[in-house]
Amino acid sequence: MGVQKFNMYDKVKTPKGVITIQSIQYDPKTDEFSYSILGPKSHFWRQKECELVERYHKE
Repeated sequence: MGVQKFNMYDKVKTPKGVITIQSIQYDPKTDEFSYSILGPKSHFWRQKECELVERYHKE
């Protein structure tokens, strides 16, 4: 099984800009995770398309 690199509310850089992760999806066929924000225009970005900007820290 693929390793989830990012967690909920982490900020990641995608090809379209920086997003705060609100939804995580796993595809067992490709063994990949993908990440998205919520909303009608949301798009899932594959893990290899994302780069960590800031890790979410609970206070």
